Amino acid sequence: MSETQKTRQIGYPDQQGLKLGYGWNSLTGEKSDTIGVVFVESKDDYGQEKHLFIESVSDRSRLMQSLEISAEFQYKSVLGRSLSAKASFAREVNISSAYESFAMKAYVRNFLHYTAPAPSEQMATIGRLLDEGKSMQEIKSELGELLPAALKGGVPAVEPLDVTALQADGDASVRLTDKALELAQRDPEEFNRQYGDSFVSGIFDGGIFNALLTFKTTMQSERTEIIASVEGSGWNMSASAKMKEILQRFDERSELSISTFQQGGSGDPMAASIDDFYDKIKRLPDLAAKNPWPFTVILQRYDSLSNWPQGQIPPKPTPYEALLRRYFEYNTLFEDMQVVRNNPLEYLLGRGITVKSVGTAQDEVHTGISAMEEELRSERNKYTIPDSAKKADYEFRIGMPLPIHYTLQDAPHPWKTPQIRVPDINPKMSGRELRDAIINYWVQPVVDNRCRYRSKSDPGCLSNAQVDDLKSKIITWDWPIIVGSVELQTDRSSQTSPDEVNKWGRKTPFTAEVASWEWQKDHYKYFHLFFEYQANPSWFQGGKFRTSDEASTKPWQYRYQWGQQKDDNQCPLITQARTWMDKPGYGRGQGQLLFVWGSTHNAAPGDIVGTMTQVNNAAESKEWVTTESQGRQTGNKHLVATFNAWSEKYEEGHGRLYFFTE
Repeated sequence: MSETQKTRQIGYPDQQGLKLGYGWNSLTGEKSDTIGVVFVESKDDYGQEKHLFIESVSDRSRLMQSLEISAEFQYKSVLGRSLSAKASFAREVNISSAYESFAMKAYVRNFLHYTAPAPSEQMATIGRLLDEGKSMQEIKSELGELLPAALKGGVPAVEPLDVTALQADGDASVRLTDKALELAQRDPEEFNRQYGDSFVSGIFDGGIFNALLTFKTTMQSERTEIIASVEGSGWNMSASAKMKEILQRFDERSELSISTFQQGGSGDPMAASIDDFYDKIKRLPDLAAKNPWPFTVILQRYDSLSNWPQGQIPPKPTPYEALLRRYFEYNTLFEDMQVVRNNPLEYLLGRGITVKSVGTAQDEVHTGISAMEEELRSERNKYTIPDSAKKADYEFRIGMPLPIHYTLQDAPHPWKTPQIRVPDINPKMSGRELRDAIINYWVQPVVDNRCRYRSKSDPGCLSNAQVDDLKSKIITWDWPIIVGSVELQTDRSSQTSPDEVNKWGRKTPFTAEVASWEWQKDHYKYFHLFFEYQANPSWFQGGKFRTSDEASTKPWQYRYQWGQQKDDNQCPLITQARTWMDKPGYGRGQGQLLFVWGSTHNAAPGDIVGTMTQVNNAAESKEWVTTESQGRQTGNKHLVATFNAWSEKYEEGHGRLYFFTE
């Protein structure tokens, strides 16, 4: 038996009254008051040893692991018979891999109470009294103070404590009582029923404070900053200036969620504010000293003891671990999908992923969750993953849409504040780039988390080749079609929030700012197009906006480019307007909007089939004259933009742009 199999730690089960020497059935998560080992109680003073860890968590399974919630506690929480308030906390708290979440563990250890070898001359007597059903308190009353056998080298520093490693004088050791040994030899199953598979060999007391910090951002740059600033260990790290600044910033934006759980001390365990959160960490040592709480139990397997009968192999303690892991992975996935379905405008839908496809996948996940709950509740005790849940969560993750705020451009205008957040994921993103982004957002962080905190051999720790295989399965549509537009009008200095004017069609998460021009006196407009995607190319494929001086004698400067690109002589002129460029020799000048057109296109209803620009004098009292037109000027006619324009016929005046749709 390996060292890691001999002992393990679990959280102290609420209202179980666990004491040293009590038996523990790892399968059912139940104690046995019958003591089957000979020992005396001892303790080791840890002097209020303080620990604090903050670890990234990607799903509920990882949260359970980070908070050291053992498999049997997870199992009981699924069945609705939770043994642990901490397990209930982890089961009920909201967690989504759509955001960046961290589990925090802060604990103070006062004493380790443990089972120590009894002196050789007292072992037989203590064992006999235990087999007669006497409690340790009754034995102390009968025999007087019970002192442990002298240890050679003291208590080993290796954790969790393995009592078989305690080197006592003579043949003293923690071992099975005569009655327990006889039953283990004669009827192992009955032994397991009466004594369990392990016994309580140690109990830590003190205080513990857990928290789940969730930063509700989908911006890649912010997520990277958060991980670098928050994750780590050390009691003083939570007081770092950078971590405080991050917490304060997201709290002010109402994008920080803090859920807390405390054992030891008194008062409200929930943190009401960031200051209260820090205060609870700071006060934990004092609370643990004044009102210590048993919070960690060490379990030692009986078959690790020196007098365990050879050849008897106890059952696997928790055969449902793999099933539980998949169950909680699916639960997180279901919640992630619900976030997408509740907030469709926050995600890039329409490039191969739709609300309907996410809903269909969520139904499949729900079926798997139901089947796993049925398996966990069954009395067959096989605990196999059902066929409806055999698909790894990664297979669903590659069908999730990218958030529109995954990456952002620097705000080019004062009114484009962080609160408005104009996305830069627009039609210029290729299918390959989109597939990379979906992997980097929904898959790779989860892979990295499982490789780091589980093991490199864990099925969830994917190789680079496995990740590439997942990427190849992502379906994306690469060809944009224009489905709407809007002009955002503001003052010339762009200091005021813009008004929406000349709106046409419908908005989508795929948007691009494609032009900027003057309108009347002291007003400026920013022309935005909205897109959807399809599998085949449309007539419109891309565009650009370029500027020069008033006489168009200066070299053209490109302000905006989006979608597919061609040389200027292959891009027909759509419209020409007065604009402004803050560059020496330019200033107020000419702006030209060019489109890239495909050679062929079978127009569907609603598709753009042509454009037309007209000009008039400044009072719009003359006849409107067409200056540019492309495609067909038939079908549905839509006014999409108005602007200041110069023309040979009217010189300074106004212009307007129309789209024609099938």
